[in-house]
Amino acid sequence: MSAGHPMQRDAPRLLPPERLRDWDRESLVRFQDRKFSWHVRTLLSQTSPFYAQLFRDAGVDPQDVDGIDAWRRLGLPLVRKDMFRVDPKAFSLTADGDASDTALSAYRRYVKGVGPLPAAVPIWSWPRLRVEQRMPATLTSMVPDGEEAAEFLFGVSGVFLPGGSSSVPVPISHSRLDRELFQIATRRLHGVLVDALHREGDKVVSATLYPQAPHMGFWMTTWGFEAVAHTHLGLSVAGILPTEKLAELTLQYGVNTYAAIPSYFRNRFIPALVDCARESGMRLPPRMAISLGGEAVTQTCREDVRDMLLGAGVREVSVVGGYGASESRFHLWYECAEGAGYHSASPDMVACRVVRVRPDGGWDFVPDGEEGLLVQFPLDGTGTCLTGFILGDSVVLTHERCPHCGVRGPRLVRVGRASDVQAQMTAMGTVESKVRGATVNLLDLREQLLRCPGVAEIQLIIRHRVAGDAASMDELVIRCASAQAAANRDALRETLVHLTRHRGEITPVIEWVDMDMMLGTSLKFPWLIDERLPAH
Repeated sequence: MSAGHPMQRDAPRLLPPERLRDWDRESLVRFQDRKFSWHVRTLLSQTSPFYAQLFRDAGVDPQDVDGIDAWRRLGLPLVRKDMFRVDPKAFSLTADGDASDTALSAYRRYVKGVGPLPAAVPIWSWPRLRVEQRMPATLTSMVPDGEEAAEFLFGVSGVFLPGGSSSVPVPISHSRLDRELFQIATRRLHGVLVDALHREGDKVVSATLYPQAPHMGFWMTTWGFEAVAHTHLGLSVAGILPTEKLAELTLQYGVNTYAAIPSYFRNRFIPALVDCARESGMRLPPRMAISLGGEAVTQTCREDVRDMLLGAGVREVSVVGGYGASESRFHLWYECAEGAGYHSASPDMVACRVVRVRPDGGWDFVPDGEEGLLVQFPLDGTGTCLTGFILGDSVVLTHERCPHCGVRGPRLVRVGRASDVQAQMTAMGTVESKVRGATVNLLDLREQLLRCPGVAEIQLIIRHRVAGDAASMDELVIRCASAQAAANRDALRETLVHLTRHRGEITPVIEWVDMDMMLGTSLKFPWLIDERLPAH
């Protein structure tokens, strides 16, 4: 059966748990190719201003896209982050104004090809809790129609902002359809985290310790935990309550499952939790499951968290990591066990491939097991749709069965931001790095700092707050050479700090250096230095 025909009845629009677990790579790729072709031929080409123009510029008929490999075969370009930031609204699948009928017609053709969503999506089942997601009638219909359907499928229900990614945050819009898909993905992911606790018969009490903001981490963990836990505390580390009070609350409710940013959890929350337990006499739960994300999860961090909790009386501690990007909407990745790599929670919604980008801008797919840049190809949803989008991370992908949990499916066995500045510029059109959980556009930040009166040159350094400790908090250092020796450094320091907080959501360390010392003797000025130790 070619990709242009409706999908078979045994290949529904979303895969059931058993196929997510056991399908081989060839079967999954065929499924993804069929669904991708329908998404491109209907929704992407008919409702996205950016991609409609991209197909015209490339001289490509969207009906010729018969799978993901066709993107390269037909000479279509990959999409960089700087291209997206020029006009984010052009990437939204829209039904504005006179386009409403066209958009609904495109969606109906998509549903004819891939099928509607089922009335209930099975996710997890335990003796004391069954988790499934009930779908609104609009999504279970073969022929959604009317203004209400258009608003549900194409209206903006909400937005996420990549954490501190640019001077003006670029919104990632979600339709109500996207939100339903996002909640399915996050419930799948968090079900893995709490599975062992449910199987032991423990009452699962969870807490979110991400900052409450329009960033993906807080809402992903909140919506996921609310479905798979018996009790959930939607806490926040945005300064509303001091860490000591948060620790006291989690002890009072017997929280045994956490989601947090590694540096905060290891350096501030766990010491406060252990101290509170010792001083109050309240006991910690016998088993705890912890998911860390937003920055690299080092082996030192895992060991320190585990040692502190075991030393405080906890018998079993699991510390796993998560991976994702706001630009991916409902594509989330999780660790089933420490060191297992990151499993895709939604390969039936978004396909990912690994590519190698050449200096001339050309590119090729690379096979499993070889390193390259991660690129996404959405298969479902509306809202902000970034197809052929370079996520900026250097990865190694496999579809082999996981030796820890037995799942066959996409799994990232290595993940790391492309560290070379020129490599990032070629692939993404910008330079970014994670600093204390926030993705900071360092190229944009430096350009803005250089515009400040009194600044002659700027060098950015990212390092660990505690030298040699890979699990300590990151800090951003701004080395500044002032334009005049008599410059008011106090006022300039205040300006640099304020600008960095505004554009990067972090407070920097300011160091004053002589221009000659900063430039050194190298032919190329290293404006960005990352001194952090690699995460092991």
